[in-house]
Amino acid sequence: MVAQEVNPKDWRTIEMVAEEHPYVVALLDDALFYMCTGTIITERTVLTSGKCLKNDLKYVAVTIAAFDRISVNNNVFTIAFKRRHGEYSFQLKPNTTSDAIRMHNNIGLVLTVKPLLESLVSRPRIGTLNYKKLKKAALVAVGFGKINRRVIAIQKQVYQKVSCINSNWINCVCGIEEDSNLRTYVDQFGEGGPVLLGSVVIGIVSFPCASMSAMMSQAQKWEPLKNVGIIGVPFEKGQKKYGVSVAPAAMRSAGLINHLQTIDGLDVKDYGDIDTTTTEAEVKVDNMSHLSQVSACNKKLSERVSQVLKDGRVAVTIGGDHSIGVGTVDGHYKVNQDMILIWVDAHADINTNKTSGSGSVHGMPVALLVKELADYWPYLPTMDWQVPKFSIKNLGYIGLRSVDEYERLAIEKYNVPAFAMEDIEEHGIRKSIQHILNVLDPEMKKPIHVSFDIDSLDALEAPSTGTPVRGGLSLREAINLMEIIHATGRLRAIDLVEINPALGNDYDRKRTIEAGLCVLKAALGFSRRGTAPRGVLDLPMLGLIAVGSCLESTTEHSEKNQTEEEMKNIIQKYIENVKDIDSKYVINEALSKSISHYLNGKVNVLPLYRISLKIDRNPIKIPWTIPEKPTVSDRGSKLKYEYVQVGTTKEK
Repeated sequence: MVAQEVNPKDWRTIEMVAEEHPYVVALLDDALFYMCTGTIITERTVLTSGKCLKNDLKYVAVTIAAFDRISVNNNVFTIAFKRRHGEYSFQLKPNTTSDAIRMHNNIGLVLTVKPLLESLVSRPRIGTLNYKKLKKAALVAVGFGKINRRVIAIQKQVYQKVSCINSNWINCVCGIEEDSNLRTYVDQFGEGGPVLLGSVVIGIVSFPCASMSAMMSQAQKWEPLKNVGIIGVPFEKGQKKYGVSVAPAAMRSAGLINHLQTIDGLDVKDYGDIDTTTTEAEVKVDNMSHLSQVSACNKKLSERVSQVLKDGRVAVTIGGDHSIGVGTVDGHYKVNQDMILIWVDAHADINTNKTSGSGSVHGMPVALLVKELADYWPYLPTMDWQVPKFSIKNLGYIGLRSVDEYERLAIEKYNVPAFAMEDIEEHGIRKSIQHILNVLDPEMKKPIHVSFDIDSLDALEAPSTGTPVRGGLSLREAINLMEIIHATGRLRAIDLVEINPALGNDYDRKRTIEAGLCVLKAALGFSRRGTAPRGVLDLPMLGLIAVGSCLESTTEHSEKNQTEEEMKNIIQKYIENVKDIDSKYVINEALSKSISHYLNGKVNVLPLYRISLKIDRNPIKIPWTIPEKPTVSDRGSKLKYEYVQVGTTKEK
């Protein structure tokens, strides 16, 4: 009932809010006093906060706008039972009633004895939005709250999202009122009520923060992409040895595309090679070789990688030396600015021109990419297109075992998660990569870029590379690493670099290229367990081809009344007489008797396959069956099988 104290000036506003949100209900205690707000989500279910589910919670009141105390009527429903989230946690600071020191999954469900929705026209839409979409959104909280000392009314307030002040408020979105002058309530309001983004319920009001419901607290669901784009980069000016530019052609020649197409459901598109020629004059930068050529190649590569990603494909880049990492990561960052980078390499590649011992740019790409080291570089002519924006906080290393002293300093200064080979030996490859992923992306929502240098593998696994280092990853560890990353569903780009077919003998080249193929296949979904054929639920049917195989395999071990040649003639003659029939997996009575006679005593069981025959475009089943009372052969233990005559058309 509506209390008399309601200000007439506010009544129409209250009434409009109630009409706009008919699914918002009041939760009452056993004395019919207001306790919390809830949201009807199914016919008998109300969503609210976990802290509202106290022992004295007993009723749900629907289609009300304002009240001081409700009497039992047709709008009041008895609660059957209530349940909190399985991982609910709400802990208050001692001697306080509202200062929460910990909140986690503050979600509750209430089920009523009778249906709630009979008088309602609509129910709310429940959203599955992630935190990224909430960054600048205005959130609306709807619920019941006191508008004076006695009267409780439905109302709504607009909030702007802000950072939560307590890291132990897990799965929470915090906000402040956009305009405190528009406040219509006194004390707290709306506990358990819906938080809306537009017209979609995306959370639950829980003072002092809006706690995301179970559907919303989950990270964005990622699935491995089934579309792949191949980019070749025949570039070798980032280092001093000839041959690495041949790798893209060598990989394609080794059947790269065909190997990837064998992965179930994978669509592969070859975007061709990057044109690595340049008309720009060589520039001189201290201790930095071929900068203009490195820059020109990476600029084109960055654009191509961005194109592949925008086409909805995983960008697979085949180098080339590791200086091309500048272009691949830059192109990826322009599409996914929240990406993380896993650098799989024997070397850290985070030297500047001041710390490098060789002056080769393939040892500098990470330092060129991360914004934290931008001030450690001189002005680099021709590199104006590339502005370092990627943060070193999103970088992790796997496989290190040849790290320069200043590279080690940078890793420690910025606390980069780095698993050298001794760490991998101690923890294993699975725990190593899982630790890096948890550090870089604890909410499991960021796209992943893997830059894989073939020299991360032990030199015995991949001998044809320019800077091999003994004691590296085994191929099995590398495959497992890529399988784990693939399983996240978040892999969006992978580079494979530093394969040099000009180094070593034929065996070395073949071994290195095969290792590269294995790494790529694992990253893109190849299963070492094998993959069953799609849409096929059973083994192939028994037909003439299978029978022929059986004949050939048993001839020399059996006694027979007909020779193998005679049996083959019977089968061949039958096939020649079959006309206008789609399938040769057909057995007629004569052939059936011949096969049964031939197989008698030679096999323990003849499988009961159903064999399909097409006549007049209507499939007819001709089964092999065991008689109800099978006869026993002379040998005393083998079953004979009968051919079952089936009615057919005139073209039988």
